[in-house]
Amino acid sequence: MSNYPYRWAQPPAPIPEDQIVSEMSADVVVCGAGFSGITAALSAAEQGLSVIILEKGRDFAARGLHIGVSNSRLMRERGVVNDIDEVRREFIRVSTYRADEDVLQNYLNRSEEAMDWLLDKTDAAGIAASLNTGYYRGWSYREFPGTHQFEGGVYAVVKLMLDLALEKGVRVFYSTPALMLEKTGERVTAVIANGTEGYARFRALKGVVLATGDISGNKEMTADLAPEALHVNNDLYTPVGRNTGDGHRMGVWAGGRLQDAPFPCMTHSMAFGGHMFFFLGVNQSGRRYMNEDASPQNRSCYTWNQDPEHPWGYAIMDAKWKQEVADSMAYGGGMFWDWVLRDIDTPFSTDMAERGLEKEIEEGKVSWKADTLEELAEKIGVPKDVFLATVERYNQLVYQGHDTDYGKRRELMTAVCRPPFYAIKFGPSLLTIPGGLTIDTKLRVLNEKKQPVPGLFAVGNASGSIYAVDYPLSIPGNDLGRCLTWGYLCGRALAEE
Repeated sequence: MSNYPYRWAQPPAPIPEDQIVSEMSADVVVCGAGFSGITAALSAAEQGLSVIILEKGRDFAARGLHIGVSNSRLMRERGVVNDIDEVRREFIRVSTYRADEDVLQNYLNRSEEAMDWLLDKTDAAGIAASLNTGYYRGWSYREFPGTHQFEGGVYAVVKLMLDLALEKGVRVFYSTPALMLEKTGERVTAVIANGTEGYARFRALKGVVLATGDISGNKEMTADLAPEALHVNNDLYTPVGRNTGDGHRMGVWAGGRLQDAPFPCMTHSMAFGGHMFFFLGVNQSGRRYMNEDASPQNRSCYTWNQDPEHPWGYAIMDAKWKQEVADSMAYGGGMFWDWVLRDIDTPFSTDMAERGLEKEIEEGKVSWKADTLEELAEKIGVPKDVFLATVERYNQLVYQGHDTDYGKRRELMTAVCRPPFYAIKFGPSLLTIPGGLTIDTKLRVLNEKKQPVPGLFAVGNASGSIYAVDYPLSIPGNDLGRCLTWGYLCGRALAEE
């Protein structure tokens, strides 16, 4: 029986032996054909191991733009080098000292090696890599460079690694969801899956790797382990239907331990409009409710706390906004403030943001423009008298040079006074819930006594330990950087089994 009281944590009845219609074996069985799973499969195959991948969908899964690591040869070529000790301290602070520091240090120490391994492959394939410069440069919170992006996005990277894995003899079984793990004594030795022709047993001579993604597609698990995720405006996880906590449950049934709840949520303030910048933010009552110089994660938390049923706010700015944004880049920036794909060698410009804003204004659903503040209040549907009083109070704080309400930095306090006026609707979007099974530095799943479950590994968002309470943007894109690093290291660890 499971040690957890949740209904989903109780193991199902074993599949009767006479219903298992086929059997095969390999050194390694990977559950999940996403970024971390395919990376683990390729890494293991490079070590001479035979590998089978089981995937519940009809194709591999890949999404995202940014892969964040501590350092890389590309960074060093550009003269950008992080102090790992500084990065670690910020990660730990954001995680309120609940993350496993050994696991975190493993990512910081080894992600450069993993990225260089990937860069060797993308360079050979002609896939251009660049270094993103859209990280926050203020002191309210810390972000560091290290965000890599590739031509064609993460999809192109995963497709390349899958092709390389297939060349090395890795076998992939699509439409074959893993259902449960089998153990011989204390060791995990096989996966029972539902194949296209019925139940099948896949024996793993060295180990099973859980790479099944997160829990955000399972509302019951989300309510138990990450209830904050239920307050978002939308869930951007794709492909829909795959991220249902399969690996989490199988790991628990096999004796693994989940990291402590609540799991962290990756929630960015990107619902509705594409930008918020740093301008005055008001809620649906027309009132200011936060220091707008906050990370996308914190903006999301502030916003859903205003109205959990309809969690959105409005960024209010005036005709000066383009120059004000350009001026702010020396001491601000980051996601939904800067370009999402700006390379370190590309000068900043508001042109892209302006084109996006103009299109949104034409559609009239998430951005609005008005000649007066009264008209703007009507367009966004907030009480006019409250809204006008909010803007007047904000402007007073700007002129006095000290935000005594929320403590926003003086250099980011800009008056809303010159028409035309603009409003951009924003709200929290859920990208993933990066919490899972506790692991050690060899990616082995740990039991309640913090001892490895023999033969069982977890990578990507099926694994936990590195994040706690909140998802840190200390290096933007670090979740995908962790997927890369864990997959790379897991293949090497399996070769040592």
